[in-house]
Amino acid sequence: MEKPEVFRGTDILICVVDLHDPNSFDQAKEYFEGLLDIHRKNNEKPKIFLFLHKYDTEKIDY
Repeated sequence: MEKPEVFRGTDILICVVDLHDPNSFDQAKEYFEGLLDIHRKNNEKPKIFLFLHKYDTEKIDY
């Protein structure tokens, strides 16, 4: 993480994982864990929301 100081004082942490890109899951997990480490080191406990984004690209006829 290039500038961890930008996350200091964060009240709410929102992370979004793209379910259509399973190749990026490990990278997303590492980034999220890095954010958690920053907050632990600063003794901060922001509210955390983890969203799993899924977008259906196929047209569905009902």
